[in-house]
Amino acid sequence: WVHPDEFQWFREQGEALGFGSVFSGPLVRSSYRADEQRAAARLNPTRR
Repeated sequence: WVHPDEFQWFREQGEALGFGSVFSGPLVRSSYRADEQRAAARLNPTRR
């Protein structure tokens, strides 16, 4: 079980690693806002 306060830390870690889109929360799934993330990645292909 992960305390809800820890999700902010997970988001910050993903951003620090260079991921362009990081969604972190107790009910976030891998396909969460996938269409938006794909579009953003196409606009800025240098990000992970």
